[in-house]
Amino acid sequence: MPESKEGTCSGLQCDHFVQNTQSNQREVRGLWHDTTNAEGAASASGSLAREGHVHPLLSSSSVLRGQNKQQTGIFPPAFASPDDVAISRHRLVLTKAVPSPRNVFLCFKYPKFEPSESPEPKLPTGLNWPIDADTETATNDESESDCSDDEGDEGDMKCEVVPQSADENPGSLGCSDTDCELVSGDGQALPVEQLGVTETTTNSDPLKQVKTYWLQVQFLKHTSVQIFTRDEWTDAICKVPKTLRGFKVGLAIEFKEHVLAFLTLDLLVQFHWAPLRSKLPAQQANIYTHPRKFMKELVDWMKERRFGKPESEDLEPKEKKTPKSKHKENKKVKLPTRNGLAIAAIRNTTSIFSGCGLYTMSEVFHKAGLPLSLTEKQLFDNPSRTARLVSAFLDFSIEGYEETWNFMKPFFRGFLLTCHRTERMLYAKTLKVYGKDRVHITGRFKDLLNMYKSCSSESDECFDVFEPNYIQRAIARDDVVLGSLIFGHDVWLNFAKDLGEQIASDPFKPNALTRYFSGPDFKGCPNFLSLEHYTTLFVQDRETAWVPTLYYRNPSTKDLWTVLPITSDTRSMELIEGSERKKHLLSNATQHTEVFTVGPLDFCGVAERLTGPGGIEIVMPCKLDPRQTAFFQHRQLIGAEAAKLRGKGLAKAGLDNAQRRKIQAKLSKAPPQLIPAKRSAEHDDKENQLVCPKKRCYKKNRQSADRDIMASLTFTSRVRASRNSYFRDSSVTSTSSSLDEVSFMHNR
Repeated sequence: MPESKEGTCSGLQCDHFVQNTQSNQREVRGLWHDTTNAEGAASASGSLAREGHVHPLLSSSSVLRGQNKQQTGIFPPAFASPDDVAISRHRLVLTKAVPSPRNVFLCFKYPKFEPSESPEPKLPTGLNWPIDADTETATNDESESDCSDDEGDEGDMKCEVVPQSADENPGSLGCSDTDCELVSGDGQALPVEQLGVTETTTNSDPLKQVKTYWLQVQFLKHTSVQIFTRDEWTDAICKVPKTLRGFKVGLAIEFKEHVLAFLTLDLLVQFHWAPLRSKLPAQQANIYTHPRKFMKELVDWMKERRFGKPESEDLEPKEKKTPKSKHKENKKVKLPTRNGLAIAAIRNTTSIFSGCGLYTMSEVFHKAGLPLSLTEKQLFDNPSRTARLVSAFLDFSIEGYEETWNFMKPFFRGFLLTCHRTERMLYAKTLKVYGKDRVHITGRFKDLLNMYKSCSSESDECFDVFEPNYIQRAIARDDVVLGSLIFGHDVWLNFAKDLGEQIASDPFKPNALTRYFSGPDFKGCPNFLSLEHYTTLFVQDRETAWVPTLYYRNPSTKDLWTVLPITSDTRSMELIEGSERKKHLLSNATQHTEVFTVGPLDFCGVAERLTGPGGIEIVMPCKLDPRQTAFFQHRQLIGAEAAKLRGKGLAKAGLDNAQRRKIQAKLSKAPPQLIPAKRSAEHDDKENQLVCPKKRCYKKNRQSADRDIMASLTFTSRVRASRNSYFRDSSVTSTSSSLDEVSFMHNR
């Protein structure tokens, strides 16, 4: 399931496409999708859907995707039509992509037609739809500006629709100048200043109004983004059925030269369309872009969990006062005990901690120095621990936007994300603790860890193992100042002097979290830090020490990784050791299994790179790519089977006959057109020898090698003898005779 970093990188991948293409290359020409098994069985015989191929999405489609009982249509409702009007006639242009921890937001702009226009002619669905814009005009309706998600001091989101002139405020259209280029009736790109989006437009304007349409793609399970070229889409993806290509297409948006596709394993992805972003269901604050609003929403959630939901926020209609319902009004709402694990509470609160899954929580708790056994009350009723959690989550988000995105850039081939099988494990090296065999730590962290392990009972004062180096990026941000909550007033005042002019000038900048914990209920709360170990805020020594990780399993949170041992009084936490722990290491899972783990490189839709003879690099956007030879198709399948053998400890063993027959059976299921034609019987034999080499006859090879060695030694001795004879006798005849002997031996 995509978590914080994966969702963020998917949005950045879409934004990378928007920023590096022209607006006329981002005009929507079609929508594509894969059907479920039931939908395919109900399709007409011989159709693409019946055969399991990706096929165009018609405007009359009623296909639903998403969670049970909350499914939504994947075709934009504003353009739905029973006449199957092509989506290309509406001239939608992708202008902006906004990343989010668990969602991708896409903004489209399009001109609005006159209501009096005749219905659009029906166009055939396909890749090469003709685009005829001679009849396209626009109306003079009121402009709808984009919803700004900037917040004030309290982090409130406000959205106002104020028609403005594009000349006075180009940003009123909700995008940059380059994003707002659209195509006029003659096919020419129009910049913002020529769109004429004003309150006093006339009927003679070519484009009188630009409308906005937003798409929210909600990653429910295994989902990723991939951007194919037209050749990769038409000649590879469209020709391989979903049961063989390795992934399914939840929705694909076709442009002039590229196709932006949301790829899944099980079609568990949801799409929401709305004219304004504020109308979309996902409105939670992104801690990276709006940390102050995030903290305000967190405080509201903590108050609700502690004191109950305020009456003013109760949106349910109140019951009428009747003799039977009076006792219901006076009945108090039962508050949660908050004695459950804090990690479980965080994972269940998707509206606040969006994108916090298993490995994100393990990483965040390690950065914050928090034990996994903390209850909700122990964590969120303590100012220092709550501030460290927020800072660690912010630091983890900064990693996703900056370091993880830079980590992904070398793996792009154009806009296509590719990966070699051996490169799947590279992302695991960027993690701190999750799925790792051991963790490198600083000397200060090791001293604090030894102190923590020495606590043998609840009466002992156990300090948290917190290293500020792990959240350095969050502490250095001047818009989120939480140092006074973490260390205390006096200690933070001393540290703030070395963090830049803005933090030093206002080290106690207020926010929703500091105001909440300034109340009388939290005075005198311990910070659970051994302050004598923090002589400096950040240590300069490298992570020279290392400690083994601990792998715990919990029924509600499942796999958890940490370096802090959990005390024996914590129930439902099972320590996993031995071979079971080794099996769940990322180094083993990424290299020796076909199970997808974590990270942006470990998704079903990531194209695989293969290295052929002579070091030639081959990119296969899907399995059984029909553009490649049978050699590389075999090579891809054999690599997956060989990886499973290495996982069982048979690193030097090859595939036996049964496994070869299994691979051949997979190839036989493919349609005949997927397997390239054999060029010749001789060439086919050579390819089979390369893929499945027979056992070599070492005896014959040894004899051949000995013969070559003796021949070379004889040749060398004859040459030396001829040279000595030449310089000793200076005889041309003897020289010719020696050279004849050398030539005779060489020919032999």
